[in-house]
Amino acid sequence: MWVKYSRGRFGFSVQKEIWESYGSPGFDNKKPYKELTRDWDKFGAAVGWRPKVLFGFGSWITYSGLTFNLSAPRGHLPVLWQKKYGSHDFFDGYSYEFGWDRTRFVKLFSRFQGCDSNIQ
Repeated sequence: MWVKYSRGRFGFSVQKEIWESYGSPGFDNKKPYKELTRDWDKFGAAVGWRPKVLFGFGSWITYSGLTFNLSAPRGHLPVLWQKKYGSHDFFDGYSYEFGWDRTRFVKLFSRFQGCDSNIQ
């Protein structure tokens, strides 16, 4: 449904294609952690979840930073958002992390291995 109604811009199969173009960061446990992290950061930048800055990457965007229209980068949506409460923060009560963490993403996409990406 995402792929059909976004004219091929959004959907898990679109994200999977982009993710695989960066070497499916997380499937190959033989890669050094630093390399896996770099690949994950590149994926995040490609789908607009982690902006590139002059020397590397900026912070992961928050929910309010997501773009819910066709001007968003290819693969930007869907996002399965999860709030993670961290240590208490004096200014806003709690600290939050971006809803996608690499472990959950890898687990989800590992279920897509062998699935037909052309299903609309």
